[in-house]
Amino acid sequence: MLYSRSFHSQGDRTSASTWTVHLDRVHSEWSPVLRYTDYVLFGIGPWYTIADPKKRHYMVGNKERPNMHHLTAMQTALHTVARFTRSINYSGMPMLLTYSPVHNHVRVNSTAPELGCSSFMRPVAADALQGAEWATDAREARNAQIEVMQQAKEFKVLDVTALSAFRPDGHLQNHCESKKAVDCLHWCIPGIPDTWSDIIYSYVMEYM
Repeated sequence: MLYSRSFHSQGDRTSASTWTVHLDRVHSEWSPVLRYTDYVLFGIGPWYTIADPKKRHYMVGNKERPNMHHLTAMQTALHTVARFTRSINYSGMPMLLTYSPVHNHVRVNSTAPELGCSSFMRPVAADALQGAEWATDAREARNAQIEVMQQAKEFKVLDVTALSAFRPDGHLQNHCESKKAVDCLHWCIPGIPDTWSDIIYSYVMEYM
């Protein structure tokens, strides 16, 4: 059995555009069913780095942490998830999908103008990653996740950050009828997620 949920930590909507995220509590909608799953895949990342800080409020215990760095918040949430899987003696295979890059400011080379994902119809070369702020952010987020996973040996890590960085053409915007908004966060199922699925499948076969 597989289970999917958008939020890993408990989140409460405090207004139409604001969330309070309890970093030390797992979400009440998925935590009761985890023990009945054979595999679980956690994808924790972009929402911690791209959301407007004014629209997210982090809490640990009963204390709000207004100055907490977004990578620290992400690591705290990961530690919470790892502790929970151990506390219930989870017998399935927990997996972490590392940070998937957000291609909102891409240069095809050092002198080219910045472009969004909607400007690309094919993968970019390694030159596009050199010195790019979005690529640096992705690596830092990925490294922060790996740091936590080194303490959670029971987790399999699907390290997709580097391979996904070359594919700004794989986001939804290039393939939607509506061109009103640039979507550099989500991915088209045919394409990059298919590659992720191949990696997951190899881990599942190894586990079996």
